[in-house]
Amino acid sequence: MFTRVAIPLIYSLHLVHLPRPVPMLLFWLIVLVDSNAPDESQVGPSYNLRDRANIQPPDKLGFPRASAILDEPSTYHEASIIPEWQAAMSEELAALERTGTWDIVPLPPHTVPITCKWVFKVKTKSDGSIERYKARLVARGFQQTQGCDYDETFAPVAHMTTVRTLIAVAASKS
Repeated sequence: MFTRVAIPLIYSLHLVHLPRPVPMLLFWLIVLVDSNAPDESQVGPSYNLRDRANIQPPDKLGFPRASAILDEPSTYHEASIIPEWQAAMSEELAALERTGTWDIVPLPPHTVPITCKWVFKVKTKSDGSIERYKARLVARGFQQTQGCDYDETFAPVAHMTTVRTLIAVAASKS
């Protein structure tokens, strides 16, 4: 059974160029509504969705999935009690000293040093087994202020066309 529902529609003819203004006109739109149809709030979706909590991409390479999630420490205190992470941190410090990353100098008065943070990552092989424990010591550069901690930043980059030109000039002059 259908029920008639009247919906008021208001049109303004002031937008049309007429010799004199016409007042707003009220029209009624008559709509037929099925009174036996359930309300929209009572009806669920008309389509079935899969539960996305357990969807995983297909295993195309045939490797077994890692059943355990490897926990990576988020702080130095968590990592300092685990021997694998201690070895990774000492390896990182030895590499930084070997490459001469920093010089130890006295701290000028009334200055605050830039702090650093350890970042830990477990590197895995393609089959999911552990390859190594990686620890990185990173400076918190967001604490720097221009003019106080540094003056300018510069990163020289050579384009490939420049390198080719230099090689061509060097080859022509033998």
